[in-house]
Amino acid sequence: MHTVPHLIAVVAAGLLLAVRAQQDPPRLSCQPGDPQPPSRVNTTERVNALRGLMQSLNIAAYIVLTNDDHQSEYVADYDERRRFISGFSGSSGWAVVTKNESALWTDSRYFLQADQQLDCDWKLMRDRNAGVPMMEQWLIDNLKAGDVVSADQKTVPESQWQTWLKAFEPQGIALQVRTNSNLVDQVWGLDRPPYPSTPAQVLDETLYAGETWRQKVARVAAQVGASGGQATVVAALDEVAWLLNLRGADVPFTPVIRAYLTLELRPAAQVTLYVANSKLTPAVRTHLAEGQADGVVIKDYEQIWDDLTALGIRVTNVTLPSRFSYSLGVSHAVYERFPSEKVIEIPAPVSVMKDIKNAVEAAGMRNANLRDSAALVKFLAKLEAGVLAGESWDEMRAVAEVAAIRAAMPLSQGPCFESISASGVNSALPHYEPTATTNSPVNASAVYTLDSGGHYFDGSTDVTRTVYFGTPLPIHVEVYTRLLSGCITLASAVFPLGTTLSGLDILARGDLYKGGFDFGHGITHGIGHFLAVHEAFNTTFNENFFGSQEPGFYVDDQWGMRLENIVTVERKNFTGPYAVNKTFLQFDMVTLVPYEVKLIDPGLLTAKQIDWLNSYHARVASELSPLIQDDPVALLWMQERTRPLNSI
Repeated sequence: MHTVPHLIAVVAAGLLLAVRAQQDPPRLSCQPGDPQPPSRVNTTERVNALRGLMQSLNIAAYIVLTNDDHQSEYVADYDERRRFISGFSGSSGWAVVTKNESALWTDSRYFLQADQQLDCDWKLMRDRNAGVPMMEQWLIDNLKAGDVVSADQKTVPESQWQTWLKAFEPQGIALQVRTNSNLVDQVWGLDRPPYPSTPAQVLDETLYAGETWRQKVARVAAQVGASGGQATVVAALDEVAWLLNLRGADVPFTPVIRAYLTLELRPAAQVTLYVANSKLTPAVRTHLAEGQADGVVIKDYEQIWDDLTALGIRVTNVTLPSRFSYSLGVSHAVYERFPSEKVIEIPAPVSVMKDIKNAVEAAGMRNANLRDSAALVKFLAKLEAGVLAGESWDEMRAVAEVAAIRAAMPLSQGPCFESISASGVNSALPHYEPTATTNSPVNASAVYTLDSGGHYFDGSTDVTRTVYFGTPLPIHVEVYTRLLSGCITLASAVFPLGTTLSGLDILARGDLYKGGFDFGHGITHGIGHFLAVHEAFNTTFNENFFGSQEPGFYVDDQWGMRLENIVTVERKNFTGPYAVNKTFLQFDMVTLVPYEVKLIDPGLLTAKQIDWLNSYHARVASELSPLIQDDPVALLWMQERTRPLNSI
């Protein structure tokens, strides 16, 4: 018989072990003799070199974020610090290195990918899972009072910096500012790749932008003044690009230039652009009216830091962007250049403005998505015909082929993100990107999901379709149909102005729930006008918003599916004696790509949903036919998939 204290001790020990098992579950292929995943990267030497620098500077923990100095979602190879030090290539995650341990936090989209890529010296912290501590708590548990935590403050959003301060200071742990040197950069050394040398280009203001940069600056200046500010800082690269009607190639898949911008009300608005001289052609300088009284002042990129300090002395108040949707706000490095009592934090005016497309932008987005839909239909028809004819297709060949077909479309400017071309087991990874070591065949015996998009001078696109070229399993048909049902229900919604994204989330998931299914990512993101594929947007919908609707379902190490369309928001008018005095909104489909009929079970759809699907397919056939007349294979493929679905 055990005593009560002994039993309590046993239970407590068991609970502690259970918690530890949850926060640090066994890593994939990390037992002696295990064959290693082909995508795994050994970073032991890099981490040890970083630890050497940390020891010389008395740093107990070093945090490496995904962000570049502008808090961009996608970063140039030059700024892939977290990937370099950890081996993990996903778009979201934090790496932390201490004297004895290295750990990486990422969200559910990347759990499997991170497990495959991180070497076995890394702890994989599956963020938000039960028992997994937040990064701040893990550091508190592993450090002691007097220890120093450090990070490059240019890469840390101000909101995040304040969160760290509130967590560490009460524990006696110091948060050290490091502005002039990033330790990972020192480890990287001469092997670090350079920024692209491509110069900026002017986006035609009549054909594509729909508004001059001076008009945009005036609107931003009015917002800054109304908020009580005398100046503002624009640090997000897509905001700089949108405001000045410039595009570039400094970041993969995002047509931006590496630059900062300040706007000072003097009382006339004065814009200063901080950018590398190599980015500015004579056409760009003329566009910006350099040297004119109302033109843009152009300075070297690095001059921003001295000028921000001077600006902080000169003005009474300055507005700085706070966190807003996908926009993370300014870095702590920018924020600390101003006395705190002079700072007014507001959502970035540029982000709020570009979220709602003007008439020219909206028309361009529709036209770009129409051409892009035609390109995707041509690709899917060619892929299916090739697979069924016994041709050798794989994920990487599919990526190259869809890119080539898009490139042939008018106004094409290349892909807007790395295509997620995922066959079979790889389709279980929501953000999988094929590589030479993971490349799998695309054939008639596996699910194939393609999430891809393109940039065009008049807009950007993002569309996902899942197909099956053989005979699918019943579970494939059920899941696909429930995903489709969610797409239809959400796309058919009518809702009052002010409805939030969270208020519509259940519409996309409801039929998945009925089958006991769910997924771990969001259903909507904004999409930029020849800009970022993931664009910050207000959590309430407004007219001329363009964004995605994308439910999915994934079975680890087996298969996954996703469907995604770009929609826009329109006003829905009601008449009659009982119509309430409210503004109602609805969605309109912008993506026009048929669904995979062999994966649809009409018995899981309502009669109204079947009517919607038939109407959508009729529109697809009508609007795409003129664009694919030159491709008989694509035309027949589309016609077969847009016939009316049998009524239930």
